Amino acid sequence: MKFLIFILALSFSLSGFSQGHKLFLAKKNFNPNNILHFDANLNDQCQFDLSNPLDIYWILGNDPKKHAPVWPEASYVKSNFSQKTEDKVVFSNYAIEKVGDFLKGGLIARSEMLEDGSCNAYVEADTSEYGIIRINTLYGELKTFFGVPYSLKHFVINGLDEHGNKFSKKINKSIQK
Repeated sequence: MKFLIFILALSFSLSGFSQGHKLFLAKKNFNPNNILHFDANLNDQCQFDLSNPLDIYWILGNDPKKHAPVWPEASYVKSNFSQKTEDKVVFSNYAIEKVGDFLKGGLIARSEMLEDGSCNAYVEADTSEYGIIRINTLYGELKTFFGVPYSLKHFVINGLDEHGNKFSKKINKSIQK
């Protein structure tokens, strides 16, 4: 019994060090139930864990277990950080860089403590055409050859514009490595 209490206490104490907070989701037409999650690793003060600010993982169908991206996805989503502070992380990756001017400064993950003491995290893109967009989902339309995906035909960015209005933009970019 003491061992069980110890394990429960340890799990509660460890969960306070760094918790995942949803930033946005990446979805696709191929295996649509498999969704790529981008989470912020925040501590109890709603500050980024600077040693590992992002948690990127797949949820495969109804299986709640987190699965790390593997080849080839891992090479597309490996994050490069240009700035890391306790409340702001600026990052990019191969897929974001291929978008070009639309996402000129990469993506900006932000964290904040709300009035009720809970943490909020979100990701923004400073776009060249539409101002700052708060991204909720990215949807990719993949090209397939005999059922095997080999390229991204286009993707759609969904979120909110800087005035709080719904935003959706189709980007016709092919991303191949």
